[in-house]
Amino acid sequence: MTGTDKNKQVLLEQVSSMLTGRSQSNKAKQARYYTEAFFRRVPYEELIRETPKALAAIDSEQMEFISKRPAGAAKVSVFHPTLDDDGWESEHTIIEMVNDDMPFLVDTANVVMAEMNLAVHLMVHPVIHVERDKKGKVQGYYSSAEGKGDPESIIHMQINRQNDPDVLAKIESSLKSAVASVRLAVRDWKPMLARLEEATVKLPEWAAASDDEILEECQQFLSWLKDDHFILLGSRDYEVARDNGQATLNLVKGSGLGLLHETEKSIHSRPLSTFSDAARENRENPLIITKTRSRSSVHRVGYMDYIGVLRFDKKGNTIGERRFIGLFTS
Repeated sequence: MTGTDKNKQVLLEQVSSMLTGRSQSNKAKQARYYTEAFFRRVPYEELIRETPKALAAIDSEQMEFISKRPAGAAKVSVFHPTLDDDGWESEHTIIEMVNDDMPFLVDTANVVMAEMNLAVHLMVHPVIHVERDKKGKVQGYYSSAEGKGDPESIIHMQINRQNDPDVLAKIESSLKSAVASVRLAVRDWKPMLARLEEATVKLPEWAAASDDEILEECQQFLSWLKDDHFILLGSRDYEVARDNGQATLNLVKGSGLGLLHETEKSIHSRPLSTFSDAARENRENPLIITKTRSRSSVHRVGYMDYIGVLRFDKKGNTIGERRFIGLFTS
């Protein structure tokens, strides 16, 4: 153990003592474990920017914040601590988040800050196993080795101070919306992967009018996507309907997954003319590869990528599309 590690251990023991005194109760033991788990990955140089009393207050506030959470829901709080109410104060705006542990949460929180041009001065993001009762109240904190509770992502952020109430409200709403998007993408990842697999296998049937060599290249590309080269965020199926000389692109009801899940705002039908000429008439290539007009709120800043797998009739007319949105991996 290095000198810095020893100093950090002494500091955290001091913080724990402030929280629990000499008590050996189960509640005190839980508080000591939470303190160690929460600050475990925070460099000593970061910790000593705060007094032990402030660290204890941060710890106590954190445990209070996560003490109750409905199943499957994220909690987000954006605030300015005060000595009177919280036992500590900061020059920064504080963000607290707790959610079921899942991929992309830390990256996504950073994306929201980047899109709002807010600098992050400190981010602490442990994953702690938490046991809750049916009402969502914390019953205990555990290490993964103990086999109790479920892993929860706990994020503490300190950003440039924002005093405008509207900005604070926007930070909170943007984080909640982004986390909800993560949940949808993670929930539907396996079904979306299965759809991509099906599109790969069925492509020769869906695009029989295309050249065999092109089909083989397209199948290889789709297989490449599945090999961790594309982060699937959404999928939908569309069908082309023709009536009295008018053609429309219609959403297949119930086909929306991930970020493309169906809501009351979903557009279920639009003129086929909104499709690109290549998608409507190109019998050679059954794939559309382009960018969406929507920026990603998940994992990485930037516009999302769009992969469309077209279906043709025997004459080579477009009769449907399986759409995927997401991000090519770096």
